[in-house]
Amino acid sequence: MSGTGVFPVHNNIFKINTAGRTTPGTLVVVKDMETFEPSIASKTEEWTPMDTAGWVRRAVTGKGLSFKFKGKRNYGDPGNDYVAKTLLATGQTVESQLEWTLPNGDKLLMDCVIDLKQSAGGDSTKIDTLDFELLSDGLPAYTASAGSLGVLTFVTEDGVTAGTTKIAAVVPVLTAGNAYYYRVNSDTPVVGEVLSVANGWAIYTLGNDIPVNNGNMLTLVETSPGIVTVKAGSSVAIVA
Repeated sequence: MSGTGVFPVHNNIFKINTAGRTTPGTLVVVKDMETFEPSIASKTEEWTPMDTAGWVRRAVTGKGLSFKFKGKRNYGDPGNDYVAKTLLATGQTVESQLEWTLPNGDKLLMDCVIDLKQSAGGDSTKIDTLDFELLSDGLPAYTASAGSLGVLTFVTEDGVTAGTTKIAAVVPVLTAGNAYYYRVNSDTPVVGEVLSVANGWAIYTLGNDIPVNNGNMLTLVETSPGIVTVKAGSSVAIVA
């Protein structure tokens, strides 16, 4: 959930475009990444004019942004596989896009190139490593958060069908033109985040049965057109 204050590092959300630099809807999380390290490189020009009594003047004339990621190799995960399969790739086949959602809801979208460092390996009793760097290609776009994520309050009840739960009412009520989406045992998305059916989100109509195990956490999200997150809430699933 977006807001102010201090947050753990895992509240940063990173997604990569598995279609390269086309079709923004294909942005997915690279699963099982453990660390990220942003770095800004500035190109600075210096000169010493006669009128500054020997004091150097400086101007930043260029910048570059990069992100180092290190984690585990997860075979079968679309984002993890996409990065790992750039092992022998060059040129346009390693060009992609990175979306970084900060804990306060701000977003950075940048064209990038993938510099794969390691797609396997390590001690025999460890998990295969995935180690890569994403380097900016041109000027990134930074978008400030539209505001804090709205809160949805609801409780679940037994569904009509065995092994299901349902939601009968939500406070506040659904805004005209918006829609509900749900996912089981999910992290709460940030305001402005675009949800994807490919990532397990499903559209929901109040009163419909949801297959789920008793005690699982159910996250309900209200989205504006384009499946953009505006409100969210979670509740424990009650199943007979």
